Amino acid sequence: MLDLPRLLAGAATLAVLLLAPLSAAAVVLEVPTHHATIQDAIDAASSGDLIYVRSGRYEERLVLRNKTVSIVGDGMGHTIVHSGDADPLVSIEGGQVDLVSLSLVGSPWDADVGSWTETSKQGIVSKDADLTLANVEVMRIHNYFVSAEGGTLDIANVRLHQGGYAIQADIGLMLEHCEADIWWLQVPDPRIDHVVMVNGAAEPLPPSELRKVVRLTDSEIALSRLSWGDGVVVFSDAIVEVIDNTFVRDVVAGASTVRGIAVSGVRSEVTVRGNFIHRAPIGIQAQRYATNRVRIEHNRIYDSINAGVRLHYGDADAVDLGGGPLGSRGGNQFCRWGASSAVDLRFDSFGTQSLSALGNSWSHPSPPAVIHDHYDDSSLPPAIWWDFFQQPLDPCLTIQWPDPIQPLPEPLLPEIVQPLP
Repeated sequence: MLDLPRLLAGAATLAVLLLAPLSAAAVVLEVPTHHATIQDAIDAASSGDLIYVRSGRYEERLVLRNKTVSIVGDGMGHTIVHSGDADPLVSIEGGQVDLVSLSLVGSPWDADVGSWTETSKQGIVSKDADLTLANVEVMRIHNYFVSAEGGTLDIANVRLHQGGYAIQADIGLMLEHCEADIWWLQVPDPRIDHVVMVNGAAEPLPPSELRKVVRLTDSEIALSRLSWGDGVVVFSDAIVEVIDNTFVRDVVAGASTVRGIAVSGVRSEVTVRGNFIHRAPIGIQAQRYATNRVRIEHNRIYDSINAGVRLHYGDADAVDLGGGPLGSRGGNQFCRWGASSAVDLRFDSFGTQSLSALGNSWSHPSPPAVIHDHYDDSSLPPAIWWDFFQQPLDPCLTIQWPDPIQPLPEPLLPEIVQPLP
């Protein structure tokens, strides 16, 4: 299959792809030169073939069953596959599929007004397949942008958004017992409720079955503007690493339970490290986690209107904010500007053990002022090792803000030529 690092280092042109290693029997099928539609090329392709789709708008749905094939376009906004049907825009079952340098749009094109007109329910649906998405844009989807059940999912430079359409989507990436490596996911649109959901609808795994690993790194995610939603939400039976990402919400005021990162199920191991979480009402939440293990370290959590970290139900040894049994090195930095009623750390219905939170920088010179526990509610245990708090570093005075997530420019997709003859 394709060499993704080489593709991402430069333009994914046909000349570059032809240099990629293909099997001796593999061929390049061109659309529309060799085949009138992409689906015709898929049906004609043999294992290991490459389908090159020239610039143009292709109104069709794609179905791949047990295919090992690469589909490569001329780039986002140039090779556009679109359909407004209720069925998925791309359906994949079994096999190994690469989708590279494409725009996938869940809408018909209205030539009279020169715009997209609708949304589809689902974008890409993959079951028991090894799927790679690189330099791909998925837009105008109402329910799931990408759903992967079983198999593997590799993502590099993928953008999810609604294309200026004022409708809220349910889920960006729906991962069900799927091994996933997600790098440079870009979600500039706050119209997605749950951007990455892990095992939200999956049946629990039997104890003998290995849990899948999901990694999200170096990504930029705009959080939902509604009163609910998550950047990442983990349910049961997963090993998840959320590392070096940015989560930003562009709405500051108002009651909301939007969470940057949430662990809401059981039997998962989650590492949350090096993330910047800005204006999420709840930065990080662990809930119902008696059998979970959540390690939180070196994150910057700023301006949460509810809590920077919220721990809801469970035992303290399931969470480590620094110096505890899970190996967290602490280093979390909390800052509050306008959220005067918020706290850095909130316990709700917590267990009976103390929590380790060593080596963190709090938003107040007196940490008890920004920690909600037994001293604020007698029904909660004293859950902090008070004597080991590091003095705050005044992070609000030294913040180096990253570039904010910018909305996509208009027009979202440039006007392009029809497919070449």
